[in-house]
Amino acid sequence: MFRKLKKWTKPLWFLIVRYIRLKCAAADDKILLVAEFGAYGGTRTYFFSLLRFLHSQNYKVVAELSEHQQDPEVMALLKQLGYSYITRQYDFGRIAFQPKVLSKFNINPLKKTIHALNEYLNILYQQKVSRIAVSVGSPDKYLYFFLLPLPLLYIVHTVTDERLDNIRAFWLRYLNRKKQLITVSEYSANAMIKYWGLTKKIANVHYVYNYYPKLQDEKESKIDESLLVLTIGSVEWYKNPEFWVQTAQEITRKHQHTFFYWLGDGSMLEKCRLSVAQNPNIQFVGFDADVEKWYQKAHIYFQPSLKESFGIAVAGAMAHGLPSVVSDKEALPEIIDNHVSGLVYTANLPEYAVKAINELIEDSAKRIVIGKNARRVYLEKFNPDIWQNLMTKLFNKWIY
Repeated sequence: MFRKLKKWTKPLWFLIVRYIRLKCAAADDKILLVAEFGAYGGTRTYFFSLLRFLHSQNYKVVAELSEHQQDPEVMALLKQLGYSYITRQYDFGRIAFQPKVLSKFNINPLKKTIHALNEYLNILYQQKVSRIAVSVGSPDKYLYFFLLPLPLLYIVHTVTDERLDNIRAFWLRYLNRKKQLITVSEYSANAMIKYWGLTKKIANVHYVYNYYPKLQDEKESKIDESLLVLTIGSVEWYKNPEFWVQTAQEITRKHQHTFFYWLGDGSMLEKCRLSVAQNPNIQFVGFDADVEKWYQKAHIYFQPSLKESFGIAVAGAMAHGLPSVVSDKEALPEIIDNHVSGLVYTANLPEYAVKAINELIEDSAKRIVIGKNARRVYLEKFNPDIWQNLMTKLFNKWIY
């Protein structure tokens, strides 16, 4: 019994001491940046954008990175910007609780939370950090940061569609002017307010659209005999690759000079490649860092996603003056204005997707007009200057 009690009292005592020590310590005006990202993808791109933004605003930053995140590209950017980093010692992952607060199954996640808080209280003190910025693809990862006694920006890149347990919902009561939530679309923000019970905290939930790097020149409209329909994204179920194959098969039977290319890696890549092996008009290219050359070759962009918090690849298509055909799932109709900057179809109904793409294939004038509209909307809403201005306002509100 005494041994069990000791297991609880020691970490709790450390927690209290470290909390008081941090509150009393003199800190530099420095931000701890904790980001979830992999070898490629939107969260990685955002991490780079956020680093450059912080540097442009003269913020001091120390980044916490796992060993896998310390690749040459990341390390080169940190060196270029003059930012330091620390290696993540523990990955506490996603800490979740049972709905019933007093459930015995909540003991282990509670221990894990105390361990995580102790770890980060120590890091914040050692690094003399005064603020925390978190960027995550998993909507509820690092939520325990709301319990730390420093200002927090919690940036979420994925739509949440699950309710929080009572314990973590209680943590979000600390959401205030100094602890803010940012998402990448209005749809994502509304979903978070709904599922995380934040109706009384709306003033502290914001959305700032992602951006695609600005192009110097507008792409010239092309009228070619062969047409390329492009898709960029992970080859995973939520991007709907099997539906994409079904749609591409039907269209290429009718239009023999139309080609479909999917650019990206993922767990379903080889399966999908096998499914189109007999059709030379359809290809899963795999990962290619040079997306610009593909946008330049393309005539139409196609995004059949089932889940999409924003759609950075769609914004890229708009930047290149491409008309997009997108599903009506989550934030995509927020990005594309139907029949103005693209075409929006009812998800998982192949006949609607086929009709929309055929419409653009067969009507080059419409394709050009919609592409020009898409470029205009990109310049108005999804370019770096807009993002920089909005982020500056949010950071100023958070800092001062």
